[in-house]
Amino acid sequence: MTHGSVSGGLVPGDPMAACGAGQRHREEIVMTVLRHVAAPEGAAAGRGYSQVVTGRGRLVVVSGQVAQDERGELVGAEDPAAQAQQVFENLRRCLASPGPGSAMWSS
Repeated sequence: MTHGSVSGGLVPGDPMAACGAGQRHREEIVMTVLRHVAAPEGAAAGRGYSQVVTGRGRLVVVSGQVAQDERGELVGAEDPAAQAQQVFENLRRCLASPGPGSAMWSS
């Protein structure tokens, strides 16, 4: 069995298939480097997950957000408008965290 003979180009038992860490293109392995940001500046850290994950190019993945401030405390317990405002502020902070070139997301 060759590497290209199974769906996606990966062979069962291949370490690359098990971890999903790369893709095969023309018999070479292209590694995807992901940068995890557990807690962007001004946002609370997630419990067991990253708030933001970035990859090559313009790939930015943001976790679901809740109405928590940077200390992890609920904002606007009885005020849906205040909660929504906090969620959008958290999203702005998450999108500003990837680094160079992220200004286009945080405007």
